[in-house]
Amino acid sequence: MILVFEDFRKMGVGRKLFEFLEEEIRQNKEKEQVEYIGLFVQETNTAAIKFYEKMDFETVKMVKGYYNNIKNPDARL
Repeated sequence: MILVFEDFRKMGVGRKLFEFLEEEIRQNKEKEQVEYIGLFVQETNTAAIKFYEKMDFETVKMVKGYYNNIKNPDARL
């Protein structure tokens, strides 16, 4: 799990984490055979969705009831 605590949001920390992750994957792509990065985000988490869209991720499907024991359990993949 990768997360950025609220006090550190909007400071470029999340972007740097994703850039690092993507670079690591690129460097090891041939060895690890990574085809895609998938992440789940709660449908109501608009801030995270906007962030991922800025990082060029896109929603490929909705997953009903992905999360347990929360008010809005649906997620985007």
